[in-house]
Amino acid sequence: MPSQLFNQEKGSTVFDPRQWQGELLPYYTFLNVFQHYVDLDCFVVPLDNPDYWMALNRSRRPLGSVDLQHWHASPQQRPAYNQRAFERARKTLKPYKGTLSGFCDLFVPVASRGTCVAVLVAGPFADHDLGAADIREVWSASAGRADAAFGEDLLYFAKVLLETPVLEGQALAAFERVLTLFASVLVREADPRSAAREMEELLHRVISKRFYHFHWGQRAIRQDRYFQAQWASGNVSEWESREIGIRRVPDRVLAAMPFHGEGRRDPLESLALAARFQRWAQGQALSHPECAAAPLEDYGALFFVSRDPEQGEAQAKLAARDLALEVQVQARRQLGLSVAFGVGPREPKERLYHSYLGALRALHVGMSSGRDLSFFEPSMEALKATDTRALLRLEKELREGMLAGGGASQMPGRESFVQAALVQAGDRPESLRVNFLHLLAGIIEEARARRLLGEETAQGLAEACESSLSKPSNSMDLVRAFHARLDEVGSALDRPQSGERDLRSGRALRYVEENFHRDLKMDEVARLHGFSASAFSREFKRYTGRTFSQVLSDRRLDYARSLLQGTRLSVTQVSSAAGFRSFSYFFHWFKSQTGSSPAEYRKKTGFSTVRGSE
Repeated sequence: MPSQLFNQEKGSTVFDPRQWQGELLPYYTFLNVFQHYVDLDCFVVPLDNPDYWMALNRSRRPLGSVDLQHWHASPQQRPAYNQRAFERARKTLKPYKGTLSGFCDLFVPVASRGTCVAVLVAGPFADHDLGAADIREVWSASAGRADAAFGEDLLYFAKVLLETPVLEGQALAAFERVLTLFASVLVREADPRSAAREMEELLHRVISKRFYHFHWGQRAIRQDRYFQAQWASGNVSEWESREIGIRRVPDRVLAAMPFHGEGRRDPLESLALAARFQRWAQGQALSHPECAAAPLEDYGALFFVSRDPEQGEAQAKLAARDLALEVQVQARRQLGLSVAFGVGPREPKERLYHSYLGALRALHVGMSSGRDLSFFEPSMEALKATDTRALLRLEKELREGMLAGGGASQMPGRESFVQAALVQAGDRPESLRVNFLHLLAGIIEEARARRLLGEETAQGLAEACESSLSKPSNSMDLVRAFHARLDEVGSALDRPQSGERDLRSGRALRYVEENFHRDLKMDEVARLHGFSASAFSREFKRYTGRTFSQVLSDRRLDYARSLLQGTRLSVTQVSSAAGFRSFSYFFHWFKSQTGSSPAEYRKKTGFSTVRGSE
């Protein structure tokens, strides 16, 4: 990096600290942008050796969007794309935003005396908030196919895509300017101190107001040594005032989670809306005095507030309520989303983690009871002291109650166990997953030992629990999956005679929903799940309330609609992807179901697209 940090005097090398400071200051500011706010790869590539990419920063994400491009796109696409971008930067000496498979990169020329000698490359990033249709469009372009079902590959792709930083408008302009300044410093075309000051200004004024600080939220909650020392005096640091936007130490946490009304929703749409809400929430926090925000796993946001010295406790609680209500109103107005809030208790600065746990408890209890705004109540106070022994006691009571025939939905200890598990897990979803699986596995194994469940039923339930709880990545989704699996286990215990048949019918339903794009025959599905055709027809209808053909048709119709609304696939491609072997049959069947031809339906509903390629 810095090239002349030592002065040569009379044949000796003398360390000059002032020159060190001047040389390194722009680099520190530059790294601050990447390591604390904009999580992107950044390289400097010399044009006389374009195969040598020197990393200035590497993304913290274990797998980035560029890796997905290498997996799914043609191996030759990115090298050719890079070469075109390098040539453009060399000729124009201007920054260039390229796009490949739905992702963007910035290419900034490093020019010395009017000649481009290298290029700074930063990316990949998205240049707008992505919706479900955008994700499918990028998936189709990258993978070369439109998956007929929401499978593991598409889910993983979507999560990686939604973790990619979004740079648009002022944020993109500020980020481009930071790269341009740093490129000038590299070849001594700009004064290092002046460049560092301008970078700092862009960081404080724009970048820190568009992106979450990677560490601030978790450090504030967990009170690491730095925050303990700084906040002990009752004051925040100077950088927190400039970048986070607060001047008082937070003493209360609010947890917010977007949710949807009744009706089935595309899982991709739910993921995309949650990501959009997280980015939007930071702007909402900045619009309220002494309020900061941080992400809540991958499904919500945390708001940090503090009591005005002029307020009493009751007024501070009303202020927290007013903040939640205002965010709810703005979310409905601007995003079309409903938002549930859990408000934690006001705690001393050294106990902010307890306010965080209280907010999560209040959010969960409120969601379970249908309330969109809940405060941590004194009746929940005992949960704050939950330890492993108390959790094991609740687990034992729930397990024994279910095995005694209490029924999953009627067990009073069910909700207590979930809340205690949430308290112990804190912000560690993996800990919650382990507790849930331990309980379910214990119930199933004990029921098998007591001969309350057959071997096949017990094995099937164990596999279903393991599969279902391995997929969610956040606490709320884990809780939903746990409740669903506990209900399934309870149903098998409540009706031992029909439990095995229900289990096989449930497997058959999942098989149809995951393989509807194939040429499925009822006889084949029945045989795969241990039924005769006549028994399967009867049991499947009893279990689902619909016939096999109705379930298959409804699933295909839902998917055909989503493809027509959200992709550029031709109607013929939609027909094939939805599982139809005859386009003519698909055309007439779709019109009979919707009242419109596929083309008419697409024209009426419209579809989103990802912005064009480079």
